[in-house]
Amino acid sequence: MKTEDEGRRTSVVGHPSNSHGAVTMNVDTLLLTIVQPDDADAAIGALTRAGFAVTVIAGVGGFLGAHNVTLLIGLPASDIERARAVLQTVCHRRAIHAPVETTISGATLFVCPVARYVHIGADRAVADFARAPSALGTPQLILAIIAREQANQLIETLTNWSYHVTVLGTTGGYSHRANTTLLCVVRAERVDSIIGQILGVYKVNERPMATIFVLNLIQVEHL
Repeated sequence: MKTEDEGRRTSVVGHPSNSHGAVTMNVDTLLLTIVQPDDADAAIGALTRAGFAVTVIAGVGGFLGAHNVTLLIGLPASDIERARAVLQTVCHRRAIHAPVETTISGATLFVCPVARYVHIGADRAVADFARAPSALGTPQLILAIIAREQANQLIETLTNWSYHVTVLGTTGGYSHRANTTLLCVVRAERVDSIIGQILGVYKVNERPMATIFVLNLIQVEHL
């Protein structure tokens, strides 16, 4: 069994830009938004034009079995209301009639504080923004959005280091560029090691762009 590669740190050598070229340094919030498929393209387009980066996950909604689309949006907390206003403009409530008549919301928003945000740009510049360090032993969810062609190599690398990885097929917003989102729950003291593994994989690839969100978890339980 391999031992964990401890002590890796990422250095701030650049900052990501949004679609308008503006520098985005202080991403401290992940906005997880569930929208109806009829509104998805309009929402993605409006958010992109407003300068937000969007990752798209398709889904099905519970009891009613209604298809929906989940949007992942990383942003500063100061931009939450601006993103909310964009969504409110393009997402609409609708009545559906199967199996019972009900009204579904235009969009459902979950606001998740981000403990750490890392972005690897196309020029391999790395932006690393973190809040105060989390206490040792704190469970954290790493959500890594990566190019699909790097996914298998990274999954194999993390699996070899005894990490459990969940894989979601996703697309990259308005351009619908295929990518993969990896979910991995670890203790806070292991986050540096995993980010180091991701950076190591991307140093040798032609498409190095990746976005990583680290979220604090209140509880993790296996039933």
